Amino acid sequence: MVLALVYYRCPQLCNLTLSSLTRTLRDSGMKLGRDYRAVVVSIDPTETSREAAEAKRGHMQALGVSPTTPDWRFATAAEPEIQALAKATGFKYRYDPPSKQYAHPSVVFMLAEDGRLSRYLYGIEYPARDMKLALVEAGKGKVGTAFDRVLLTCFKYDPAKRSYGPYVLAFIRLGALLVFATLVVLLTVLWRQDLKLKKRRGATA
Repeated sequence: MVLALVYYRCPQLCNLTLSSLTRTLRDSGMKLGRDYRAVVVSIDPTETSREAAEAKRGHMQALGVSPTTPDWRFATAAEPEIQALAKATGFKYRYDPPSKQYAHPSVVFMLAEDGRLSRYLYGIEYPARDMKLALVEAGKGKVGTAFDRVLLTCFKYDPAKRSYGPYVLAFIRLGALLVFATLVVLLTVLWRQDLKLKKRRGATA
């Protein structure tokens, strides 16, 4: 599951975050409802379900799905629930009365089926490859293709760079496995050819 904490009246950052998230999910090749579900929760307890519905309508249109889809929820909540969710995810935010805005980071959370946080994606731009790998990682083998799961073994999340990068040891292991498989195939072919040759010699003797 993909989780984002924003607020719908946000003048800039939240819309950039959601627009980038929607675009990246669309470009990742993953399908809403099949490969993932998503939830957006407002951190502003004064926002209404109407504002949530308006936000959903625009982003679902960009994603190319019906705004009534149950697989991506845009929700509001009361202050205690918001605080509990923020605490559980480690999301830090505060309200600034003079500007009447919330100060908060731009981050998307990836949750496994059991609700455990599996990955944080920071920033307002999420590469499609990182999004796909994060979804495959959270899916525990139930999301994506076999190639996606193999690719995940070759790329690991780098907390310093906040993105997925090549995992050298995995490439070495994969290379060794390919060499071994090639040798097995080659030896099998040679053994069969030698066996056929011996049979022919035995038949002509």
